[in-house]
Amino acid sequence: MSKNNLLAIGWDVGGWMGANHGFSIICWDYEQKKYSWLGDPVELRIPAKSLFSLNYILQKVIGENEIKINDYDLVIGIDAPLSFPRKFKDFINGKEKAFYRPEKEIYNQLAYRKTDVHIYEELAKKPLSAVFDRLGTNATVAIAHLNKWVAEHNFSVQPMLNKNNQRDLIEVYPALLKASKYAAAAEPFKDMIPASVKVGTDAYDSALCAIMALAYGAGSDLKKLPNLVGPEVADQKVKDEGWIYYFPAKNK
Repeated sequence: MSKNNLLAIGWDVGGWMGANHGFSIICWDYEQKKYSWLGDPVELRIPAKSLFSLNYILQKVIGENEIKINDYDLVIGIDAPLSFPRKFKDFINGKEKAFYRPEKEIYNQLAYRKTDVHIYEELAKKPLSAVFDRLGTNATVAIAHLNKWVAEHNFSVQPMLNKNNQRDLIEVYPALLKASKYAAAAEPFKDMIPASVKVGTDAYDSALCAIMALAYGAGSDLKKLPNLVGPEVADQKVKDEGWIYYFPAKNK
């Protein structure tokens, strides 16, 4: 890491029209190995005839924004698929036509990616499908912003596009840190979230996304948390479909 500090931004992705996008920001000091929350987690609507800019997000979360993003390393933890299943893309483009009923829904390659199956088999949690479930709306929102931010700020998209430039977009899954949608997070994550953030809100989930972004950026220097689990091998399918970064199960 080249800068003195890291901004870990959490984004709980909503739809195209609603005010249901949660954003939170944590600052990590590499030298002191300490983190602090900047401003207050918020819930926003995409600006009309536009998309979110990073400066807009910073201003809404922090208030008077005097932060220059070029002075910081950046990790954005995004709660939405950053790509669609490879087989689905081949299917709609007419490249693959033969599909059959799978043994279980999770193994339907039109609906679920390799990383979704991995989460199911490792953590007994079935992610929503960007193809079969309403999550597809959020996925298109996330991918549109991914394209914008890569073009404007030269982000890497892990592990699909790695520029080794300390500007990383990662897919995360905050539901893994809670027993149910409206429950508080498990410890130690619950203790890290500011008490002012209401449980069960999009802002709360964005705080969990920011914590995962922090864990990715700080790595082993953040003693409070384990390292996030990435792909053992970033094979072509993972590079095509993306990866959900997650904390290992306690019994693993």
